[in-house]
Amino acid sequence: MPVDKVDIHALDAIFSSMVRSLDQSKSDIFIINEESRRQLEELREDLRRTDEEISRAITEGEKLSAASIEAREKLQHVSVHFADYTKDEVREAYDSAHEVQLEFMLNSTKVRQLNDLKIHPGATQSPITARNGFSKRSA
Repeated sequence: MPVDKVDIHALDAIFSSMVRSLDQSKSDIFIINEESRRQLEELREDLRRTDEEISRAITEGEKLSAASIEAREKLQHVSVHFADYTKDEVREAYDSAHEVQLEFMLNSTKVRQLNDLKIHPGATQSPITARNGFSKRSA
């Protein structure tokens, strides 16, 4: 039986090709790893900013809640003593109570949206969020 001759040049070319492929794969893995680290840091920073925004919104919500109670108490007083107030004073009491309540509801919506963003960080903004200036990426 004849023994096939081994072509050293062909084996050398195959081996060199394999080494290049391994080097390229190693380089690709390094690039993927670095990109993953960068994305992780971005997500951590986004989460930190979102937590800060939530904290500010909650603090603002607490202030608005107190202002809403105060405005409703004034409105109740104006309603009970209706005859003691001018038409403009009555309207101001109603408008003030309505405005504070509206701000409180908007703030509550903002807190919910920020919490949703925290739970689902890859989610895009809703039209309401974008329209009201609430952003997942604010400086």
